[in-house]
Amino acid sequence: MQPLQRTILVACALVLAGVHPIGAAERPPIVASLDDAFIAHADSSDTWSIGSAGLELVVGFSASGTLTLQSLSSSVTNRSWDITPGADVSLGLDGEDIQLATRGTVAFVGATAEANEDGVRLTFNFDHRTLHVRIARIYASYPGSPTIETWTHIDAIAATSPVEVSDLVGWRMTMPLGQLQWIGGLRGDSADNPDGDAF
Repeated sequence: MQPLQRTILVACALVLAGVHPIGAAERPPIVASLDDAFIAHADSSDTWSIGSAGLELVVGFSASGTLTLQSLSSSVTNRSWDITPGADVSLGLDGEDIQLATRGTVAFVGATAEANEDGVRLTFNFDHRTLHVRIARIYASYPGSPTIETWTHIDAIAATSPVEVSDLVGWRMTMPLGQLQWIGGLRGDSADNPDGDAF
């Protein structure tokens, strides 16, 4: 892989069915919102909730200090997907396997929750102390859509030499076998080239 000169963005989206707002019965205080999109967090907690209509993801730090996906649920269907709490992202920097965590070579420096004109964004910031690289793990949710989008932003602007990025996994979730549904996309469909299988 080519050395990192500026910034790498990796994005992937998780889209699940559901169209009604999530109930807030056991949710911590809302710290950012736009319409039905929200981020919730209690100051004394190591977890944050992000979601919108029909979908809520809880992400936070495990007992060992690693940033992990902790739960995914819908109050519309009263369903909680049986995910195994674990890190959803992995990468290598200069041959070192990186864990986003509260301590270690790569350490947590803070989280921000914000609303913008499109939705809400939750950002976890980490610093690699020896390589002088800033890593941001970002989650976003949008009003009226049961979607959680996530990406990793790597900034090596303060590094003293080029940094090689490898083995970047954009999104990983472990759950029992089940039925998967997805949207296929345009598949090359256009006015000049119609495709009946496109949505």
